[in-house]
Amino acid sequence: MVGKKNIRINKWRNQYIYIIILVLLSLSVFIYSRITQDRKNIDHPNNQIVEGSMLVHYIDVGQGDCMLIQDGTYNILIDTASSRMSEKVLTFLYEHDVDSIDMIVLTHPHEDHIGSFSEIAMNYEIDLVLKSPVERDNYTYIRTENTIEDMDIKSIIPYYGEVFRYGDMMFTVISDSALEYDEINDYSVVLRLDHKGNTFIFTGDMESDAEHSILEKDVDLECDVLKVAHHGGSSSTTSAFLYETSPIYAIIQLGADNEYGYPHRTLLSRLDIHDIITYRNDLLGDITVISTVNGLSFEFEKDVRYDSD
Repeated sequence: MVGKKNIRINKWRNQYIYIIILVLLSLSVFIYSRITQDRKNIDHPNNQIVEGSMLVHYIDVGQGDCMLIQDGTYNILIDTASSRMSEKVLTFLYEHDVDSIDMIVLTHPHEDHIGSFSEIAMNYEIDLVLKSPVERDNYTYIRTENTIEDMDIKSIIPYYGEVFRYGDMMFTVISDSALEYDEINDYSVVLRLDHKGNTFIFTGDMESDAEHSILEKDVDLECDVLKVAHHGGSSSTTSAFLYETSPIYAIIQLGADNEYGYPHRTLLSRLDIHDIITYRNDLLGDITVISTVNGLSFEFEKDVRYDSD
């Protein structure tokens, strides 16, 4: 009887161990599937690019500008950030399934806007480069121009009113390359982007003189999203310009605790007076605006709540 009892105990124990093993295996499969799914989501974060939609990524590149615009077919890049951010930019392009770049806009020849161009050109085929008419005698500018020439990349200085169409995206040049200014920032290539009834304006680092010149033109400046010029400096984004553009949202590209004190409090006050919802890379990380026929939605790398004042 004792022997049979031991057999029953051993049999029960074996069944118990078998059940535990099955549970552990099932749990392992579940965890592995979740990890795999999460990895897929990371490797392919653009699964929100549904037909007819457009993504505008305001990439967190510290103290600099870099924006990637995608509609699932075309990839447009506005500025490239500084050279020290090239790895971040290249990683972002890879993670967002960029295989070639249809157009790069180099708004003006400051290092924090064009510094990573050469590294990008070495990794991606580029169809067209729009650039500012102003030239500079420094390493970054010369290297950029040499890269364009050596790699036989088509580049042009766009004229006021020139239009570049990519699918449902229409880019209109609203800066005038024929004008002369004292400040390099004022030579920035400024673009209006229209998509499915939504409008964006990209300003580079233009300051008040260039804004005044644009305001004198017969052009519709009203927009939904304004890229605040010059990282939130007080000499840009004047009240007159805000009145004419009348944006719902403003996005400031800048680095945390930067040495320039951007964004300036006077600029933030102007945005507040005009009742503009403001988002900042230094607080939210990468910012993505999703444009569809139904309007705009936003995604942020960091879930941070803050007072734009």
